[in-house]
Amino acid sequence: MKSILEEYTSLKAANITFSLKKIFKTPKWSIPELQIKKQELNKVKSLIGNFQLNVWTKYAAYRDPSGLVMKTLSENIQPELLTQAWCKFFEILGQFPMITKDAIDRNGELTSLHLCEAPGAFVCALNHYLVLNYPDVQVSLVTADGSVDCTRDPGEQERLVAFLDFL
Repeated sequence: MKSILEEYTSLKAANITFSLKKIFKTPKWSIPELQIKKQELNKVKSLIGNFQLNVWTKYAAYRDPSGLVMKTLSENIQPELLTQAWCKFFEILGQFPMITKDAIDRNGELTSLHLCEAPGAFVCALNHYLVLNYPDVQVSLVTADGSVDCTRDPGEQERLVAFLDFL
């Protein structure tokens, strides 16, 4: 059986043809100064395992007062699947007019596409936002996480799933 890359040799979008045979064939580029900083950061992050979990959790909570935001949200509005990602997306929806009347079709339906949407906090935040601001809108959701396991190297998630953008 042919792979998707073999089956479809090019994509057309906005009258531009992208050859799938050329994607990821160009030499890898990097910024040496940033790579050094990344190595330094990862070296420090590797030391976290030397601390007792309860000590580290207390220290992290002390250094990151944003944890109070999640506690307050949890107590006052009981959002479904509250995570930092939920907070991030809900804030984006509130700050930037992404969902306008033009985005909702004649039937009162909004179609929303979510890539790499696991475990689903963005979808839950969108749902919460719509219930509060557009209670009559019906939603069609399309999600795709590509089933890429990034647990061995979560710091490289974006690099590991980048190829999904071109399928």
